[in-house]
Amino acid sequence: MAKKDFMAAFLREREQSEAVSKLDTEVTMVPVSNVTGNWKNFYNVDDLDDLMASIRIRGVLDPINITDHHTVISGHRRLAACKRLFEETGDEKFKMIPCIIRHPEDDVEEEMMLIEANSTARVLTSFELMEQAKRYDALLVKAKDQGYEYEGRRRDIVAKMMKVGPAKVGRYAAIDKHLNENWKFLFQQGEVSESVAYEISIAIQRITAHSHMNETNQSNRIGE
Repeated sequence: MAKKDFMAAFLREREQSEAVSKLDTEVTMVPVSNVTGNWKNFYNVDDLDDLMASIRIRGVLDPINITDHHTVISGHRRLAACKRLFEETGDEKFKMIPCIIRHPEDDVEEEMMLIEANSTARVLTSFELMEQAKRYDALLVKAKDQGYEYEGRRRDIVAKMMKVGPAKVGRYAAIDKHLNENWKFLFQQGEVSESVAYEISIAIQRITAHSHMNETNQSNRIGE
């Protein structure tokens, strides 16, 4: 089977994600009960009150993106808001949601669509950017297993996909690897900045390395 060029597929998907909002894109009304969330989504879907208030008055102004199996690609918050409004009010105008149906060729392309569509929809938090870098890296591993090919280090490719420097991707990787769950929660909530989270991750890494060194030295003394 012929290999597929990962970056060519990614850039093609980025162009399509940017063009999908054009006025001539076909929009289909789909019952909210027929649309399911995407378990691959890692973007924040909380704080629906303001969005619900807007939809209550003006409706859903921007269609959500779904696959041909009616799984959300982008628009999880709009879908959740409509479902809650329909459950709370029973108003038929919240029963249907405008959708643009996309047709990914495989799991890799579907995840490309999900990440790209959501990353351009709004300003991402530092925590979401860290998760995005992590998911891009995992996607590269999955892509190679599914017949895609690419050249260079994964970190450099992820940096290119996110339009940042490789050092930035390295910072995200350090934060994700070394921060414990309590610190990650604070980082996710915005109570700890990215720079502070990185410094804490470095401190934890040094403490862990020092502890391992002490354990090794103690074991060597016992074995003497």
